[in-house]
Amino acid sequence: MRLLIFSDSHGRIGGMQDVLNKLLNQINAVIHLGDYERDAQRLEALCPSVPFYYVPGNNEPCPDPFKIIELNGRRIFLTHGHKYRVKRDLSTLKQAAAENNADACFFGHSHKAHYEMYGDILVLNPGSISFPRGQHGASYAIVNVPPSGVLSGNVIEVTKHGGRPIF
Repeated sequence: MRLLIFSDSHGRIGGMQDVLNKLLNQINAVIHLGDYERDAQRLEALCPSVPFYYVPGNNEPCPDPFKIIELNGRRIFLTHGHKYRVKRDLSTLKQAAAENNADACFFGHSHKAHYEMYGDILVLNPGSISFPRGQHGASYAIVNVPPSGVLSGNVIEVTKHGGRPIF
């Protein structure tokens, strides 16, 4: 199973539409990590054949700090990240993912791409598809979710000619 992951579109869905149109036949689901949930809903309406999973960001009502979804028998922890203070450090976020027996933890909020393994947990921020910060441009992630073993993937920076892996 392959996931396409976006975050921090902030009302601009054009970049997500472009990426989704190019990768539609190569993915099984789309995840959006907030700011804004309505952006994911708009994209979902344009592409009803693909399952979408999303969480709200810090600029919208957020009653729960995270959501757990199960895909291909794997537990995936989704959060925007602001309630875990991910701009400071990731220790609280990683602890929460481990306490929830997650195989992967996907977050946004910082607008900066991040990819690491925390034990057997893939911890990933796809960066911002619309308003990137740091050394990389607009980005998204592709993650492979096997039924067993470690999840893997890439964060990809959008370029004129498609994209290039950052991680």
